[in-house]
Amino acid sequence: MGWAIERKNRFTAMYYDASGRALSAGTFATPKQAKHAWEEAEAKVRKGRRRGLKDEKLTLREYVYDHWGPAVKLSLEIRTWQGYESKLRIHVLPYLGDMPVGALRYSNIQGLLNERQSAGLSPASAKGVLRVIRLVTKAAVRDELLETDPSAPCKLRGVANSTGSECWTILDPALYSRFVTWLGTLDDRWRIMLLLNLDLGARFSEIRGLRAKHILTLHNHVVIEETIGEAPKKVLDERDDNDDWPHGQYRIGNTFFFKPTTKSNQRRRVEINADVMKEVSAYIQQRNLGPEDLLFTTDSGMPIGGSWFTRRIWKPFLQSNQLPDMRFHDIRHTVASWNDAAGLPLNKNMAHMGHGSIVTANLYVHSLRGKAAETASARDQLLGRTKAQ
Repeated sequence: MGWAIERKNRFTAMYYDASGRALSAGTFATPKQAKHAWEEAEAKVRKGRRRGLKDEKLTLREYVYDHWGPAVKLSLEIRTWQGYESKLRIHVLPYLGDMPVGALRYSNIQGLLNERQSAGLSPASAKGVLRVIRLVTKAAVRDELLETDPSAPCKLRGVANSTGSECWTILDPALYSRFVTWLGTLDDRWRIMLLLNLDLGARFSEIRGLRAKHILTLHNHVVIEETIGEAPKKVLDERDDNDDWPHGQYRIGNTFFFKPTTKSNQRRRVEINADVMKEVSAYIQQRNLGPEDLLFTTDSGMPIGGSWFTRRIWKPFLQSNQLPDMRFHDIRHTVASWNDAAGLPLNKNMAHMGHGSIVTANLYVHSLRGKAAETASARDQLLGRTKAQ
């Protein structure tokens, strides 16, 4: 859709050409004239695209599995691709898979979403389905199979005005107090892991990939640069069979694989509290861990499975101590929110969390309703903290 830019009481009509470049359609005396100009320019672009549309009989299923999928698969995390593929396979392709991509219209996609929600698909799941549909249709526009994106105006019941904040449990001072108090009921390994992550706010794959060499005791810093991912055995078997491992990645056991980078490809050093560092250092010494040894593993020395940890450690800890039914990832949202409440500038908060964009960073910051001073002081008091030097 075009737009107008006001410059000294004149209005410049702007539009995107077929390659996505922003161009001017002229400068006019009124907004109405500018709107008419960019609408005409866009009409010419659409007409040109229609003459150049390719493979008009290509079905959506063929496009997903033979064109779009192979193009994006290797650039995504394994679990991310699995999520996209399963949503398309279960909720989209059985209904729209045999339609030519060029025949897709708003009414088809909106009708599918309405039907899926009426059949019981939750608002959150429907949001995920719409997201992957939009990824596919936007790619089809770029591939000149569609003139415009038919999914752009689609809406969902129950999520139109959602900000996402209600999806997360953020530790306010009272909840934080209960959480830390009950950490003492855990095995020392899991207590240290959760205590450390209350400072780091790391992704689970990053915590799983921490080694003793990443703990810089002298400076109270933790280096986050490697991850250990998790995927079904058959997916990793397929990578082995096709020798399809990206540079630096390799398999660990049946369901784990090593990555020399983080999700955002950012190496970062995070300063943690001096008292927490003392506990982590003591833990490393007690377990006699070498520089390359993983900090946190199962009893057999293997990386921690996400589902195993949730089922055997995390959920029982919450339930036995009457804590809210929160997710491990909520700790990450909590740390980002506490940093913001304590007045940490956005760029430093992004560096701490390893976020690659301001948009993502803002999604992780949730309001603590003006309790910045109370929150920060409560956290330090609970752990007997002093500012890390």
